[in-house]
Amino acid sequence: MQIYLLLVACLAGAAWSKSVQEVEDVLQALREALADLKGNSDLGKRTKDKTATIKVNENGVVFAEQISFDDVNKCETLHVPAHNGRLEVHILHCFNEGKSLYCFPTEKACFLLNMEDEGEPDLNGQEEGIEQFEKQKEDVLDATTVDIQPNQWAITGKAERSDLSESLANFEADFPVYFAAKLPKDAVILPSSDDEAEQNDKRQLVQGCPNGAIPQQMYAVTNPSGCEYLVFCDRPPGTTDSTCPRRHVTDTFFMSCLCCPGTTRWQDCLYCNDLTCNFGCNSG
Repeated sequence: MQIYLLLVACLAGAAWSKSVQEVEDVLQALREALADLKGNSDLGKRTKDKTATIKVNENGVVFAEQISFDDVNKCETLHVPAHNGRLEVHILHCFNEGKSLYCFPTEKACFLLNMEDEGEPDLNGQEEGIEQFEKQKEDVLDATTVDIQPNQWAITGKAERSDLSESLANFEADFPVYFAAKLPKDAVILPSSDDEAEQNDKRQLVQGCPNGAIPQQMYAVTNPSGCEYLVFCDRPPGTTDSTCPRRHVTDTFFMSCLCCPGTTRWQDCLYCNDLTCNFGCNSG
């Protein structure tokens, strides 16, 4: 209101000794100025698809993470390039739906995740965190100073885009979508191995487990593995105080395998759900 009054006073003074036409010009300028102020009354709030960039130094590799906020649909989009053995990822977090699509362009696959399981901060907290980060004019985020949150996901099945909201369904629309759930805390994880299964393993697949043993569910790392860096502010309810921590979230995806007790390689399992063979094929 003070800005309006000051603007009116200045323009009125300018029109004091002017002709009728000049006064009309002054009034038109006043109307345009007031309309401009009204349109920008929410300058502190990010608009649809406003993009921010965070530069990260991770083990000597510097890369740029792109973050876009869509306040209309309450979604956030992140792009993290490939670095240090992790693949390029394109992520969409939709807070109204409580769902995320975690996509790997090189693998041409997306995974549907529950945001509650991700531990994703709320949208307002992330927008505030980005604003605070930009105000500090911090050129590069040092990964060694950031807390790490490792997420492990088990691929559980194929999803249909027709069942998703419009925002999620249209994100990387050419890629298939798979369900993924948080890996159980007591999960048996088989070590990574690039070795080919031996010929004898195929006979074991047909015969089942020795001595009639009951197969067990185990998990093996599949190719997709990515990460994102979060800068957010956590404001406790009913307070004006906030802290703005940084978090490095790593996401590793596992295929589910049915294996005999004592199995130490996923190639020796009876069955593994593997995306490379259209989700569902024998490991041998």
